[in-house]
Amino acid sequence: MTTPSRADLTRRCLVALAAMDGNPMQQDLLVDAMTLRFHPRPTRGDVEAAILEAETSGYITGTTVDLEGVFWTLTTKGSLKAQSLRS
Repeated sequence: MTTPSRADLTRRCLVALAAMDGNPMQQDLLVDAMTLRFHPRPTRGDVEAAILEAETSGYITGTTVDLEGVFWTLTTKGSLKAQSLRS
């Protein structure tokens, strides 16, 4: 089996955040959600790179909360893309 592509990880990121119905998701939980069911599991570096790529592409936005880390949510663009991925 091959390691998931960056596109696979980005799609998983958007779908995981869409399942939160607009609530923010802490980065560690998002990383876990993105790696479930992939064998072999992608590296944390690959997953975090996909998260940053999704942010750069305007699909997600992050907010840093003191002592808690980064929380991610979908942008409007990300919500629309996630809807198309789920259908």
